[in-house]
Formats: sequence, C-alpha cells, structure tokens
Amino acid sequence: MKDITNTTKISRFHAVIGLAVFISLLLLPIAQSGGGGKSKSSPPPPPPPCPWESPGCFKLGGQKVALRETVPKDFDYYLPENTRCDSKAGGCACYAKPANPGAPPLQKNPDESSAACACIDVADWNTKAQCCGDDELDCGRVNTGVLCSIDSNFEQSQWISSSANFGDIRYVGCDNSEYLSDGITWFKCDNTFWKRTIDKREYICTGSGRESIVECCGDGSCKSRVDGKRLSTGQSATDSNNKTHYCRPDKKFVTDLDVPDSLTSDRALLTNNKATCEKAGLKWTGTKCCSEADDFEEYYNDKDGTGGCWNKEAVISIDFVEGTEDSVANFNGMFQGCALEKIKYNTNNDNLLNLVDQHTSEPLIENHEYCFNDPEKNYFCSYSEKWQPTDGSDRTHLSFAPILVQQQGGCCAQEECWNGENCVENQKSNPLAQPIGNNSRCIDGEWTNSLIKTSPDGTSSGFCPDSSQCLLNIFGKDESSQCIESGDYVADNYCENGKWSSRTKLVSLKLLKMKSGDYTLFCDSKENALNTLQYQTGSSEIVANVLVNLQTNNFCVLKTGSSIIVGASINKELEEVPASSFDIFGITECDFEENDDQYHACDSSNKVWLNKKLKSLIYSAIPLSIQSEQDPLASFEELISNPIKGLIDSLKRLIAKPPFDESYIKGIKKFDKLYISQQGSRFIIASMEGKNFKNAVIEYRNFETDVCSFVDQFNQAKKDSYSGVSCKKEGNNYYVLAQGSQFTSINPEQIWPDLTSKLRLK
Repeated sequence: MKDITNTTKISRFHAVIGLAVFISLLLLPIAQSGGGGKSKSSPPPPPPPCPWESPGCFKLGGQKVALRETVPKDFDYYLPENTRCDSKAGGCACYAKPANPGAPPLQKNPDESSAACACIDVADWNTKAQCCGDDELDCGRVNTGVLCSIDSNFEQSQWISSSANFGDIRYVGCDNSEYLSDGITWFKCDNTFWKRTIDKREYICTGSGRESIVECCGDGSCKSRVDGKRLSTGQSATDSNNKTHYCRPDKKFVTDLDVPDSLTSDRALLTNNKATCEKAGLKWTGTKCCSEADDFEEYYNDKDGTGGCWNKEAVISIDFVEGTEDSVANFNGMFQGCALEKIKYNTNNDNLLNLVDQHTSEPLIENHEYCFNDPEKNYFCSYSEKWQPTDGSDRTHLSFAPILVQQQGGCCAQEECWNGENCVENQKSNPLAQPIGNNSRCIDGEWTNSLIKTSPDGTSSGFCPDSSQCLLNIFGKDESSQCIESGDYVADNYCENGKWSSRTKLVSLKLLKMKSGDYTLFCDSKENALNTLQYQTGSSEIVANVLVNLQTNNFCVLKTGSSIIVGASINKELEEVPASSFDIFGITECDFEENDDQYHACDSSNKVWLNKKLKSLIYSAIPLSIQSEQDPLASFEELISNPIKGLIDSLKRLIAKPPFDESYIKGIKKFDKLYISQQGSRFIIASMEGKNFKNAVIEYRNFETDVCSFVDQFNQAKKDSYSGVSCKKEGNNYYVLAQGSQFTSINPEQIWPDLTSKLRLK
C-alpha cells in the first residue's frame, strides 16, 4: 500500500497541465484557418475541458464516497491524487487510464493500501498484516502475531494482537472458532483436540464454536478474560471424542484421577488428584477416584485406603456392596467375599468371583471361608454367607449343631459350640451343664458325646469333658477337681475308662493271679479283713498295725495252700512313709524309683512288693515272685467280672421281687468288698457295695446245706419294708440278695461276714 501523494508533487503536476492547455489554445485558431489559406466556414466550438478529480474512495460505477462508506463487494478503487477526467464519447470519464502519461495508479487492493483499506467500513489496517475485513478470506487469518477477527455477519473486523492478549481466548464469529494467544501467535481450535501450556496453566481444544477452548485455572486466578471457558479445581470439560478432562489445583488437565500403584509415593500427585476428585463430587478412596466420567463400570481395590469402587459406586470401609445380600464388604479398601462359592443360602453371588480389578487385572474379591474375621475383628463371615458384626466376640470357630436345625452351622469362639440358634459356652468345667440332642455337650469347641456319671459315693451325678474320665465332685472349683482321668485315683476310688472302680479290685485281681489249688480271697474293711487275717493266722497284730499306719484302704487277704498273702492300697504319699514302717517286714527300706505300674520287690528278700504308680503293697511272710504284665486288668473278666455278672443274672431270673428294689443290677461296680472261695467242688463268690444303701450278692455253688432255710429264718425275724434278704435255690446252687442300710432292720454290712468269711467249707 502507498500513502497519498504529497502537496509538492500535486502542484508540479497541475503546472504542467496548465501549460499544455495554454499552448493548445494558442494553436487552435491556426489549425482551424488551415495555416493562412482561404477562409472557410467556422467549425463548431470544442467542448469544455473535463474537470479535475480530487483524491478519494470510489465505488463500482465511479461513484465517489467518503471513507468507510462502502462495503467490500462495492469497493472499486482509491484515487490517491487530483486527476483530470478523460473525455470520451462526448462526455468525461472520471478515471485515470494507465496509459495516461503521468496518471497516478488507482489503488484497487486494500491489502496494499492503508487508504484503500480505510474506504471499507468494516476493515481494519495493520502495517504488517495489512487489511482485515476487505474480503472473506481474511476470516481468522493470522499474520505476524495478529489475528483478523470478523464477526459472523461480516459487519465488524479488527486485528487482535497476540502479544497484547497473552493467555487470552478470542472468538471469531466469521468461522465460528476460538483462538488462543501464547503472546507470539494464535492457535485455532478447529474440532481437533490439543492441549497447550501457557503461563504454567493448561488450555485444551474441546471442539468448535464458543467455549471450545477451556482454561484450567485450578485454585488460582484465570488468565483468559474475554472468550473461551474457565474451570476451577474439580470442574471438567468434554472434548469432541467424549473424553472428560478434569482441572486440577496445579492448573493441569487430567483424564484419569487414579494414581497408579507405582506412583503412590508421590504426595503432590496424591494431593492434587484427591482435591480434584472431591471437588468434582466424586469419592476419593485413598489413591484413586471413584468414578470418573470416562470409567465405564469401574471396579477396583484401593489397598489400605478408605474404600474401593464397585461399578462406579464408592464402597467405603466398612460397608457392604448393595445388591449382594451383605456377602461382599469392603475392609480397608479391599473387597472381601463371604463364602461366595457356597450355595446353601445365597445362590445369586457366585458370578461375583469373576469380577476383575481394572487396575491390577487381578480378581477383585478376596473370598473367605466361614468364620473368617476382618482385620479389625468387627465382622465375620457367617454360615449364612453374610458378613455379620462380631459385637466384640470371637467368631473364628466353625461349629455344627448336633441336632437337625434350620441353620446347621455357626461361628463361635474357639471353645464354644453352635446349637442351631446361638453359641453355647464351653461346658468343660461345668459338670451340671446339660447335653442336647444325643447326649452332646460342648467341650473345647466340639460337641462331645457325654453320658451321665456319678460321684464315687453315688450321691451326685453330672458330666465330664471326656467319656474316659470319672466324675469326682460336681462342685469342684476347676476341671481337675471335678473329674479325673482314667488311671488316676482318689483314696480307693480308681477311674477305669470312665467308670469308678477301686484300687482294692486291682489288688484282689493281682492276688487271684497268684492262687494255686484251693484258695480263699477276702477283701473287706480293715476291721473285718484283719479279724479274718487273725482268725486264719492266729497272730496278725504286727501286720495290722503297720498297714493301718500306712493309711491303707480295704485289705485283701489271699490264702492259697499254706501261704497267706496280704495286699492293700495306700493313701499316704510314699515319700512320707517313714523307713521304720518297713522294719516290721524285715526290711530296712523300699525302693520307690520305678513308676511303671508294675510291682517291684522292695529288696532282695522278695517279701514286700510295691507298685509305686498304684501305691499298692503286697506282703507275704515267705518270699514271693510277682510277674510283670502289660495289662493289669487282664483276666479281670474271667476271674471276677463274669462270675459276678452271672450271679446277678441268676438273681434277676430267680427273684421276681427283690427285698427292696433292683438297684443291685447296676450297683456292683467297684468290687472293693469281695469274697471268693474255692474248696474242692464248692465255690462261693460274693460282693457288696454301696455307701448308705447297700446291696450284697452271693452265690453258693455245689452246696448240700440248705442255705435258703437259714436265710429265710433270719429274714422273717428282721425284715422290714426297706430291707431284707432273698434266697433262691437252683439245683445245688443257692443265690442270695441282701439289701438295706444301717438305718434298716437288716443291714447287709452286719451279716456280710456271717454269709462269707465265717463259713467253713470242707
């Protein structure tokens, strides 16, 4: 473009034109006269000269207009100097021909002349970028850092400087686009996504039209002022690909607010993403956000976080996943399943095990067996396949009810048992706790079959933890004082596989194994046994005194051939027995070292034998030889149990109506009072038992004497409603049953010696 010609050049031009006109006027008459020839008729006068045209703007058709009074489509040229109009066809054409010598050029291109650009009412001139708005191609043109902005109706246009609009956004209506300035140039947003950082903040192109360029202002101020869109922390914009971009506090755009596991140590990243997530109205779970708009059906665990994400819904610890019937919960950011593979109660949750953590590609749910407790022990996996509160109780032990109930299993404390409705406390230390179902009691967390047991004296009954134990005292302070193990004993009471027996029985059995030929075994109280011993030996004072001093239980005396062997169990601790106690046996000491439940000779005399474990002594005036045996109860059935059972069976068969009741049938158990005698073909076996009420059973085999006649006479004289003696004969055998107590007319204790040890078999 050129500026209008200066005044000096115009004046010179006008002078030349004036001189030319003057000369033409002088020569005109000569030309008309023919150079002095014969006069002819005069030609018509010439037309007046064309006028001069002053500089200015001209529309198509030669119409001159003022500055900014034409539009781009009507603009023709700009005349920079005064110019005479050219005559043509009897008129004047007011335009300069290029062929006219010295005629100034017409300025028809507004991009080359600021004056021509000024003719157009919507145009704007820039020295470097030239004219903006003179044609449609100028729309959105960027040149040397300036932007040609024309409105949508092409009625206004202007050059906008990039340097003066650093970080600003401008909307250009003519192409319906926004532009971003970086202070050097302009960037157009034309429906193709881009992201640019200007002045430590990010801008994105999200599409086209207004607000297609978006600035992330974060927690600070915004740079753009005019057009575009400005977002603060947590706000978002969606691009033409439907991808959502979130504005963070650090003025950066992100599409994913989840922090990868490899970057969880980056505290700044965690802080920025957390703030963005929460201000976006989403849930921050520790290192991840649930759930950004672009996350389709998002599932993830957030280990050690405040929760996890389940199908775009945050599940905070401790809470249950909706729709799973409480079978899935979140604990410390991790989803935990309760027996999801089971089908007893919940059959709709089996497919949940196929869900995958979208960040790790690992299974989403960690499935657990019944009675698993969460790390804080607040919830447990119940047998009903649901997470239920522990209420502060231990719920780690799976127990099954011993009876048929609706819910067969339950979670209890380690030492408790499930009864179908609730947990039952450990009954181990409660002998009075009753069983359920088929005699089942809760022992250390397991249902154990428990039969009722009686105390040694038979006065109380209760239960023990193990069937092999024996009930000692239902009011004992602890388990050890309530029940004792098989093989243990208290006084003469010996626990034998859950039933009370006696150490006296064991002594008697040991003596019976030493018999030979005719024999008599008598086990009874100190008084009766010692009297028998005195009767049989004529001198038993020394032996009796020693045995009493040792706190013995019932004595057993075996006479076999010419030998008399005495045995008894001791209640006194062996370590407390004075060495002098053994002097009477002719020994100075007794070795207590062996504790193998076998009899060992105290010294080389072999007269005194001791079973340390059983605390039992066997003595004879002559040396003895006692063999060791693996089973101390071997031959018991043969020598004692079966004969007594046969006797009782005979009594049941022969005596339809016992003197008092049928307690004798199960009343003979301990065999601590026993009489067995074999003399030729004659044989007697008898036993008596009971603390208060006593039962005595006796069999006389191969007897010619009428035993029943004697018994009947005695019975008729003293019988009452609560006691009596019955006798039945079968062949040459007699069977006697005596029942009573010290408070009845007949006391079996008193007649016991008369019916046993005082008899003479010949």
